[in-house]
Amino acid sequence: MKLVEYWRWRYRDPATGRICRTMFQMTAPEAAGLYPDPQRIEGSMVLRQLDEDSVDTTPDVFRPISDKGGGTPTQRGQPETVRKPNVAGKQR
Repeated sequence: MKLVEYWRWRYRDPATGRICRTMFQMTAPEAAGLYPDPQRIEGSMVLRQLDEDSVDTTPDVFRPISDKGGGTPTQRGQPETVRKPNVAGKQR
């Protein structure tokens, strides 16, 4: 088991110049990759145990569905077409 520190961070928003705070804890490398000059918020550290033998499945969970491939219309983000019955009650 490996111990990892997770912190909440404060940073200056480059667009507005305001000081912002993260909603969730993250590691120092994660914060450095997302925010300009992040600073730890004292008292917000959470120490987590990570199993080094576990397999990371995150990339497969959030894989986007391509429009070229199969999938149902709802998976592609397109509404399903509803067929209206003709006068005799049969679908066209």
